[in-house]
Amino acid sequence: MIIQPTFWEALHLGDYSPPIISIVGAGGKTSLLYRLGEEAIATNRSALLSGTTLFTLPKKEIASQQVIEQNNENLLNILTKGTFNSQVVIARTGTAPKKRQRPISVETIDKIAKDSQFELIALESDGSKMRSFKTPGSHEPVIPNSATHVVYIVGLSALNKPLNDDYVHRSELVRKIAGPATHCTIEVISKIATNLQGGKKGVKNRDFTILINQSELNPLLATELAKNIHQKEYSRVIVASLKNVHHPILEIYQT
Repeated sequence: MIIQPTFWEALHLGDYSPPIISIVGAGGKTSLLYRLGEEAIATNRSALLSGTTLFTLPKKEIASQQVIEQNNENLLNILTKGTFNSQVVIARTGTAPKKRQRPISVETIDKIAKDSQFELIALESDGSKMRSFKTPGSHEPVIPNSATHVVYIVGLSALNKPLNDDYVHRSELVRKIAGPATHCTIEVISKIATNLQGGKKGVKNRDFTILINQSELNPLLATELAKNIHQKEYSRVIVASLKNVHHPILEIYQT
């Protein structure tokens, strides 16, 4: 019997205490954020779920507590002085239009990481305008200094789509890195995912994973993309279908 790995295992989150993960890119950030929360519940770990950019609440309630506090200092006091044993907490500084949630500052995240008792801190640290592929702008991603892990996500639904703003967030920046191109080919996506101004922007020496989501659309193409990326960059590459409740991880490529 093949044992399905958890994301805690696949992302090597146990290498740090606590692991602080910034989720960037497009095509599954919110899904991964709350999948990590569900895993925390299943393993009786305390977890803080939030964002350093605007983020979205889960479609189904998974949190033991939700904390809304506009003032970052007050929020810091709540999250560092409270007791959250085996609890999952979703925290934000308010609500924005379109049911988006306002982020916590990176400075506050760094203090929470130092002084709280959470066993996992997971953050959305990038925006994507609901697209499945992107490269970061000058102010992105918003990764706190305390982050131990960065996961760059790309959604397979972008593959072979026209390279324009209908399908790609910041398509003009993609072309600057990948060169003249009309479509989001495997080569274009691979170049962006492994570039220091693309998927690896701001990663520095942190644990880095590229996650290909939406593999259910075409598992063979997802595997081909993963192999192409892994040949260019010996970072960890995960092929996943985050909508799959029981078996979200299909393949893991790592050295």
